[in-house]
Amino acid sequence: SSPVNWLEKLLDSFEDVNYHREAAPLYDMIEHIKYQNEYGSNEVTRENIDESLYRFKRECENTLENIIGSTLRIDEEEMN
Repeated sequence: SSPVNWLEKLLDSFEDVNYHREAAPLYDMIEHIKYQNEYGSNEVTRENIDESLYRFKRECENTLENIIGSTLRIDEEEMN
């Protein structure tokens, strides 16, 4: 199973429980990874993947914050 397959399974799980907003950046990240796999890595593809991952984490953070009522933080340093 490739990383893309794993991410697609994760995407399906999010959508199965109606977390479509949270899953949208994950879908984008999968598409960027597939593009990178086909055409090669460059600065733009890496930035797109990193940005999608950051947005995915942010959406999950916001949802969890709404569920439990406390602030969870994602540090930008973790992204690098």
